[in-house]
Amino acid sequence: MERNFDVVVVGGGWGGVVAAVAAARQGAKVLILEKGICFGGTATCSQVCEIDGGYTKDGRCVLPRIGKEIIQRLIDRGAARRDGYIPMSSDPDHGCDRIRFNPEELKLVMDNVVLEAGVTVLFNTAPQEIKQIGGGVEIAIGAPYNRISVIGKVLIDATGNSEAVYLLDPEATEKTDRNALQGVTMIYRLGNVDMERYMSNINTEKLTQVIEKGIAKGELSVRILATCPLPGMNEVSISVTRAAGVDVEDPQSFTRGILETRAQIQKSLPFLKENMAGLENAHLSSVATTLGVRERRRIVGMKELKGDSLIAAQDVEDAIAFGCYPVDIHRATKDKAVQFTRIKGDGIYSIPYSCMVSTKYPNVIAGCKAVYSDVVAFAAHRTMPSVMGIGNAAGVAAAIAAREGTDLRMLDPRQIQDIIRADYPDCSSKF
Repeated sequence: MERNFDVVVVGGGWGGVVAAVAAARQGAKVLILEKGICFGGTATCSQVCEIDGGYTKDGRCVLPRIGKEIIQRLIDRGAARRDGYIPMSSDPDHGCDRIRFNPEELKLVMDNVVLEAGVTVLFNTAPQEIKQIGGGVEIAIGAPYNRISVIGKVLIDATGNSEAVYLLDPEATEKTDRNALQGVTMIYRLGNVDMERYMSNINTEKLTQVIEKGIAKGELSVRILATCPLPGMNEVSISVTRAAGVDVEDPQSFTRGILETRAQIQKSLPFLKENMAGLENAHLSSVATTLGVRERRRIVGMKELKGDSLIAAQDVEDAIAFGCYPVDIHRATKDKAVQFTRIKGDGIYSIPYSCMVSTKYPNVIAGCKAVYSDVVAFAAHRTMPSVMGIGNAAGVAAAIAAREGTDLRMLDPRQIQDIIRADYPDCSSKF
């Protein structure tokens, strides 16, 4: 295979896929590395089968064009639908717009979109060493039976946990305080569901009753019953698990989170079958292959995105992505599983280019949730729509920098905005 690329993307979740396609569409020669065997990240491997907050309650869209294209392909295949604004099971006073999808179909659609863009793909590979060299970064890639090396002019870290930047230089990243970690989740799916009867459960009063009964009996571990009917299937995904204090960088802690949440699945499943219509003959069809993690090691960027600014929906001069999902902090209290905060103003917050770019390196940019933001801001922008937008901007910026030989730290954000402006007709006033 080729050894030299304009842009190397590490991580194949929503951010990485959109970043790779965006860079390729700007003419860059792109390689994407994914340690698993499919794209999608939390959307496929963690089975988070819905896109929350792609639209405001009044229907304004915050998704970039590439994200909308992928969603539309799923809809055309009968594998996705937009269900509109739905209250949260954990707090019905808050809600968001939801797009439900079949994660197995998403794997296939993402393959198609990435390959059509001309991106080179390597699955089952992960960087073992990354170092700066003249004119770029050299990445030693580990695979089960060999080791290869590639060179990229620009590195996009779309791992969600700054894994690539950490390999380059641990001091170019910052870790979340271990005492402030949010809970992790393991999602599972049930098949052979009587969908017509099951849909009678999907209302605030019924879900609240089931949650409170499950907590009282000790069958549910947290006051959440997030349920997602999968389009075109007689299956639903279920999110009712929670493990606290799990440090994903500590193998023992991570293993505890997996075992603890899987034990909660075994306890909750009989209870839900007994207490939710349509599940009487359901069976366990799949369990996520990895934990859903709500934290990240962040890149040290040029400017930190603050939670108070995000909540106030303040305009920023270098806006390159948007979101409308509320602040959503998963630290359970006696009465609440999640603490929500609404976005003020027009309900749409801006993500600045300056929080994506490494302050230390000229050719390194975050293309996923691990941008330079505080805990509060992160609790909103970590969701799929914002991650798509971050990846989109990272791809465009990387292509420009590779083509022009520009230091990403010196790149004029207006160059990115001029390219992506048409992606966001409902956010035009924020550029």
